Amino acid sequence: MPTLALVTQSYPKAIVPHSLADIPRNSELVYGLILDDVAVVCGRGTFNRAKVIFDGAQQTTVHIKAMTVRLHRRYGPPQQVVERFVIPFASKAEALAVERDLHARIGGAGANIPPSIQTALLAGLELGSPVSLLLRAALVSAYDGLSDLRRWRDAGIGDDATWSDIRNRLSL
Repeated sequence: MPTLALVTQSYPKAIVPHSLADIPRNSELVYGLILDDVAVVCGRGTFNRAKVIFDGAQQTTVHIKAMTVRLHRRYGPPQQVVERFVIPFASKAEALAVERDLHARIGGAGANIPPSIQTALLAGLELGSPVSLLLRAALVSAYDGLSDLRRWRDAGIGDDATWSDIRNRLSL
């Protein structure tokens, strides 16, 4: 059964949002981003966390999965099928239980950046170059690699040419 169909069949109150405006703002949510029938993100939180499923060049969410979403959208197959869902809940406990269930059934927990996408991101870079080192450090970040990159830039780590290349590779 296709991933989104499994989610909507199992949880009939699931919403398939078409924009940020479709995500409920005043409830606990379980949210997901499915690319080519693979759950890339499945998480729990409020609107501020759920908006990661709409990450794009004009808007980036500070979220542990922001780098994962950005790289899948930028370096994944050009005609990938993009599907999203949010499921509203009255309580955090209920949302946590559903998140655990969906992680077991569809995946979407943890960093999910396939080697092919990492290879595409790092294509043409020398292994020890500043751009390669900063991008590889961001890929293994314990939190949000995109936020780490911004903080490192603000701290003056790297020169303008390095940051120009990083911005181009990540559409920042």
